[in-house]
Amino acid sequence: NLTWKDVDINHLNLDDKKVFDEVYNSGNTIGIFQFESQEARTMSINAHVDNIEDVIAVNASNRPGTKDSFPDYCKNKLQPEGIQSIHPDLDELFKKTHSILLYQEDALHLFAYAGFPEEKQDTARRAIGKKKKDVMASLYAEFKDGLNKKQWTEQQIEDVWALISKQAEYSFNRGHAVAYSLLSYLTAWLKVYYPVEFMT
Repeated sequence: NLTWKDVDINHLNLDDKKVFDEVYNSGNTIGIFQFESQEARTMSINAHVDNIEDVIAVNASNRPGTKDSFPDYCKNKLQPEGIQSIHPDLDELFKKTHSILLYQEDALHLFAYAGFPEEKQDTARRAIGKKKKDVMASLYAEFKDGLNKKQWTEQQIEDVWALISKQAEYSFNRGHAVAYSLLSYLTAWLKVYYPVEFMT
């Protein structure tokens, strides 16, 4: 029976099942930061959001460069035994996102995996962050060569490059998604436990 003055909003329990069940999973997200749109509500329900990583993933997925992969996020989360990734190495690289390419950092991990030195990885980061498709295209040959050396097939390389290129249309870095999602969770937590203060 905490009173409002006892609440420390900087140290909330991020594993509160009641918050996930009563807000995100039920689509009761009116007034919840970044989750008010019909699309965000539907995505939240479809992902069966039950942890803070899901909140972060849904928030990051609801962007032009990553939205198409979201059904795979849901399917892979709910049916992990049926995951069909482009290449087995991606399962380890993208464990937190159920084997899908979601955050800008995921693309950069792929460039590092393909053997890009740090300065070239930074070129890729800027190209993705600033939506520079011409710069991205200039990196393809080296990227393909790096994955060829790891015995990837031509089709696997083309498929993963299509995902990276799509990210350059507009995607979140993980830090941005985490900050937004913590604020979203705070509003959800307040809605559950302090609805009067939440509304005011």
